[in-house]
This record gives sequence, C-alpha cells and structure tokens, in this order.
Amino acid sequence: MPVIFYNKIKEGLELGIWQITESIEELLKYLYLNKEEFDTLESFKSEKRKKQWMSYRALIRSIVQADFIYRIYYDENNKPFLVNPPRAISVSHTDGYSAILINENINENRGLDIELISNQALKLKNKFLTIEEEKLLPKNDIKLYTTLFWSAKESVYKKINIKNIYLKSNINIEKIDKNNQIIKTKLIINENVTYINVFWLIFDSIVITYTD
Repeated sequence: MPVIFYNKIKEGLELGIWQITESIEELLKYLYLNKEEFDTLESFKSEKRKKQWMSYRALIRSIVQADFIYRIYYDENNKPFLVNPPRAISVSHTDGYSAILINENINENRGLDIELISNQALKLKNKFLTIEEEKLLPKNDIKLYTTLFWSAKESVYKKINIKNIYLKSNINIEKIDKNNQIIKTKLIINENVTYINVFWLIFDSIVITYTD
C-alpha cells in the first residue's frame, strides 16, 4: 500500500507513513537497488526486516521528487541521510508500518519515532520512566501516554545521535502541553542540559513523535 499518511509540517520538512501490505517482490517494483543495496537486503534474515528496509525506501521515493536515482548513506552512528539531493532524514518502524521525516536542511538534526498504541510500553515503563515521570501520566489514558512518553524519548535519542545515552537516565519528560501537542523534554549529558520539544500526532492506532 502506498503512503497512507502525509504531513507537510513546514516548507522543507515532510513526514510520511507507509503501511506495509506488499510482498517483497511487490516492494521491489518501487525501488532501483544497486548491487551493494541488494547485498544489504539479502543480509537480513527475516522477511519482516527486509520489508521494513524496503518500505521506507519506497516511502522516500514517493515523497522526494527527483529526476535521478538517489542513494541513502549512513554516518558513523548508522544514521541515514540522502545525498543528491541532500536531505536529513529520520526513520522509524512499528508493526506493519514504516515512517520517515525528510528535512531539506541537512544541518538540522531531528528525530522521528512511531509506535502502535498498545500495552507494551506500559509493561516496560520501569525501564524508561522515572517515578517523577510516571506521576505525569494521565490516569484516564495511561496506555496512550505511556506509549507517547516512550516514543518521545526515542525521538530525542535519534535526534542527538550519540552512543551510550539511556532513555531513563539521560532523557527526562518535563511537561505535557496537551493543547499544542508538545512534550517538553530535558537531555542530560554529564553536566550539560539541553531542552528539546517533541511534537506528537495520533493517526489511527499509531503515535507519531518528532523533535524540533
């Protein structure tokens, strides 16, 4: 299935979601893979992982208008980006879906995450939420907001692109602005503190978060 959700957040910043319903053979029709990319595809053991890898490439091709075949490259921390045309990108997957945030400003680093609203985050909350953060969870919709907090922290993690950062100890939820759908977070690395806004959307049963 092609793009099921698209949002032009602002000029030069686009968000898209692809629902993965195709077979591997069908997804290949959207792509122009070279030998190196085919080798990468074949290195994945599971069909699910192959489809995720292929679908976000198909998603990029559906959004980025170009008259040539672009390639995806990765930095030293395995964060993907585009060259020719240059784009900063952030990628996320959840069961049956892939998503991408595409930024024409190659120097502006943002993070994206999507999660299915489920009990999974609630079961794992002690691993990524502090006691103070748990107090911020609305009792009448705890499943949604636990998933949202998890996703927000994942988006911040992807934005900063630094190794050895932990969701619970380094990334704190400070405040929820429900009216503007913003989660205010605090990133703590050694003695350095940075405040990062995370914006959220709900589409169907999916939480979408992305950073400023």
